[in-house]
Amino acid sequence: MVTERVTYGRFTLENHWTDGLALQAIHRGGWTYVVLQDQSVTPVLLAAEFYQYGRAFADEIRQSGAGAVLLMTWERPDAVAEGVTSGAIEAAYDGLGDSIGAKVAPAGTAFAASLRQRPDLALNLRDGHPTPYGTYLAGCVTTRRSG
Repeated sequence: MVTERVTYGRFTLENHWTDGLALQAIHRGGWTYVVLQDQSVTPVLLAAEFYQYGRAFADEIRQSGAGAVLLMTWERPDAVAEGVTSGAIEAAYDGLGDSIGAKVAPAGTAFAASLRQRPDLALNLRDGHPTPYGTYLAGCVTTRRSG
């Protein structure tokens, strides 16, 4: 199995589109799936941009012969007051996934369900970045729903 990543802190899908390195990787081809994840608050606070660049990437991914997978992010403790809740994130990712025919890896849904049952779990830091436990959980749902 060959993998590659194009990741930068705080990058949105728009930043990746403008930067061009993700598009270069997609155009090299040979991928089965390309996983897209937007910056954690963008799908809710800048929904139009999330949909615009999600659609643009999905078109490029499809043309390359691969399938798109959207990696749903999770609620950040520091963004709930802005309306970036688990439900809002899930609605944004599911809506985009439905509109572009992409699979959605429901990491955010899994985080919320896990924390309802075990609020003592440390799945992410206050800034939203996952702990090793959160990374493991996200990997589990990505494999299960997107394989």
